[in-house]
Amino acid sequence: MRYLITGGSGYIGGRLTDELSGREETEKIVDVDLRPPPRTWPKHEFVKADIRDRRQMQELMERHEIDALLHFAFVLNPIRDEAKMYDIDVNGTQAVLQAAADAGVKQVIQTSSATAYGAFPDNPKPIAEDWPVRGAPDFSYAKHKADSDRIAQLWALENEDAVMTIVRPSIVFGPSVDNYIVRAFQNNPFVPLLDGAQTAPFRLDLPMAHGAATYKLDWAMMRYFTSADVSATTDTVWTFHSGPSDPAAAMPNGEKCAPDTARSCSFLPLLFLHYDLPLDFQSQAPAGKPLTITFGASGQQGAPAPKDVTATVSESFDAGQTWTTPVAATAQGNTFSATVDQPATSGPVSLKVHAVDADGNAIDQTMTTAYGLTSGGE
Repeated sequence: MRYLITGGSGYIGGRLTDELSGREETEKIVDVDLRPPPRTWPKHEFVKADIRDRRQMQELMERHEIDALLHFAFVLNPIRDEAKMYDIDVNGTQAVLQAAADAGVKQVIQTSSATAYGAFPDNPKPIAEDWPVRGAPDFSYAKHKADSDRIAQLWALENEDAVMTIVRPSIVFGPSVDNYIVRAFQNNPFVPLLDGAQTAPFRLDLPMAHGAATYKLDWAMMRYFTSADVSATTDTVWTFHSGPSDPAAAMPNGEKCAPDTARSCSFLPLLFLHYDLPLDFQSQAPAGKPLTITFGASGQQGAPAPKDVTATVSESFDAGQTWTTPVAATAQGNTFSATVDQPATSGPVSLKVHAVDADGNAIDQTMTTAYGLTSGGE
């Protein structure tokens, strides 16, 4: 067998090359990447090439008489050029697969991602392979994986005499893995799952008072932002009331309290915000025009829905030094919208949302560089 691996210098590509180079039936491994791998292997050849160059990719496959294409090339660590990321991830996939078809390659492995399914409340648990890949429109990695996945599915339909295998792995960790996801885990004391879509509820051990008390929980994280070379952070402060009289939680999916399964658990009355902003693919909105900010408020999975939530929205155009007067958001159930005026000049916009339920449990979430403003012609 003769293999061509795109993105072969990455972690998965290197581990696969470890395996393939030791097989007796392996004749050749061509590693196509923009940077050389950290080591060499028997039967291995590195070729510096751009996967978006369809003609070069076809020529490589034909010259090396490739039997199987393993397409791993993808931008994992975000760059600040969203259009270039999409060009590499999605258009690059299209170019590589077209080159494989033109070169007569009959076996292809396409690495997608579990994130290609997207985090949506109507997802089944577990998700089957035939569930549609939708991605999350505000998460570039997932959106690009979903688009590339669909391209691979279409290629399989158009090339019935070839075998297309689409792999949708979860996040990859390992002793030598270095990416922004791994660093996020390493640099935080705990990593809660905050999207409300996880199988188990968000567990957090807190020092609790003997009686009823008011608590404050502050969680800060760094974010990636595409269109401005500035820091982007999200700081979330929960203020909530809890005590021994809190009702016991009905644990979903057979989950038990940990570490003592004999203890009863209560849901902390935390509010979570979910945003739907009308932005372009570079997370930008037009300068000088009103913008309607829509967001939802919910509790943890399995917890009762919060009651009578009210919310306000304010913005900053100077990196949080000054803020606009809070605007009351209009509620429809637990979905809110607020229309705010935008200045005529381009630049980053920070967003602050305050929401509180009928019991006085509140969330204050501040996002520096939530989105950018762009003037006409930029």
